[in-house]
Amino acid sequence: MLEPQGFIKILNQFNAYIMNRACFSDRTKNCYSKIIEYYLSYLIAFNMVCLDDADKDCLLKFVKSNGAHEYATSYVNLRLSALRTFYAWAYKNRLCSSNLILEYKKSKINHIALPVDENEEDSDDSITVLSPEEHEILLNLKPAQEFTAIRNKCIVNLILDTALYAEELINLQITSLDIKNGYIDIVDTNRERRVGVSTVCLQNCIDWLKVRESILPHNINCLFLFFTKSFERLTKRRLHTIISQYLINAGIAKKHLGADVLRQTSICNLFRNQKTIEEIQQITGIQTLARLERYRRTVVE
Repeated sequence: MLEPQGFIKILNQFNAYIMNRACFSDRTKNCYSKIIEYYLSYLIAFNMVCLDDADKDCLLKFVKSNGAHEYATSYVNLRLSALRTFYAWAYKNRLCSSNLILEYKKSKINHIALPVDENEEDSDDSITVLSPEEHEILLNLKPAQEFTAIRNKCIVNLILDTALYAEELINLQITSLDIKNGYIDIVDTNRERRVGVSTVCLQNCIDWLKVRESILPHNINCLFLFFTKSFERLTKRRLHTIISQYLINAGIAKKHLGADVLRQTSICNLFRNQKTIEEIQQITGIQTLARLERYRRTVVE
């Protein structure tokens, strides 16, 4: 059973946090909660009394433990995903002096690199962007006449146009998009802003809205702008797969794929188009000048 009292309090606070996160399904929330309870009990078993007592070796041993599932890729990645969410929360709330997952995210476990969260691209030193030619390929790519292809084209071009985070994209609702005035309202836990949408991207949105209306059953009330074949909200994992496959199908090969590549490309394009820092801050939601400077240097280089 979990003890001492300090870890019980941490677990209760984390559970309260994770249960209020709309980006996670109920199944994921329960899974993460159980993993973190197991992790804290694991620390106690080795006489650790606070999160700062944990180190790299402890972390690696934990994600690889559990008998027959010791080296299963999916098992390792599930634990890492839970720990990534936990440590981001714990560090933000000053429950530990460093984010252990970010500190060691490039370490390898059984030859498997720690997975990188699409929404953490601003904390990484490297920036992956599309070339102008690759960007043009995506803009001119003609989707097949099926709802997933039209949806995916709209998703890709919307991130390229507005620098949305993955979490912001999957949480967009039908009311977020104002076709008449050409903007979207973006609301997230730490960011709220209104961003203009280009004419080309608006047309992609119009095409998707027509398809969306035609396929959505009348008995299903789905408020999200984008959804799966089963009319459920996209997850970040599913979004990453959609975008990665879209880029691969377009003949684009990068070391990193997913929403982060599109967002980073979009931010760099803002600098290329001579937008002011204030305009870029408003569009991207990034207020820290040091983080924006990384993108500016990428454009100059």
